[in-house]
Amino acid sequence: MKTALYIFIGVISLIAFGIIGIAVDMGGEAVSVAKEEFGARKSLKKYEWFKDAAEAIQSRANTIKVYEDNIARMKQDYKGVPRSKWDRWDKEQYNQWQMEVVGLKASYNLIVKEYNAQSKKFNWKLYETSELPRTFKEYLTN
Repeated sequence: MKTALYIFIGVISLIAFGIIGIAVDMGGEAVSVAKEEFGARKSLKKYEWFKDAAEAIQSRANTIKVYEDNIARMKQDYKGVPRSKWDRWDKEQYNQWQMEVVGLKASYNLIVKEYNAQSKKFNWKLYETSELPRTFKEYLTN
């Protein structure tokens, strides 16, 4: 009878230690993940990514505006003149600017999509400052 009691206590102890071990391991993993994702080095890298992405988005938006202003000015200069009568260089330049705008808008949209997706994640609040908008206007079109 004593042997059965010792075996029963042993089995219960093993189960208890197993449960405690699992709980400690899960807690240890949570601490490890939190340290990896919210540690100073990782937080600084994430903030820098948001800052760099915001600057790249703004730069592309500014460049798009410059090209669109140039296109509008050229259209105004040739107002009432059919394109077939435009100076050859001006036609080529106009077409080049149009292609540049399309490429810049595609690049803008790609960066904005990534920025907005990252800012929707639960840990965004760590990087939210007056310098970094929560989201950018998505998808510029022609």
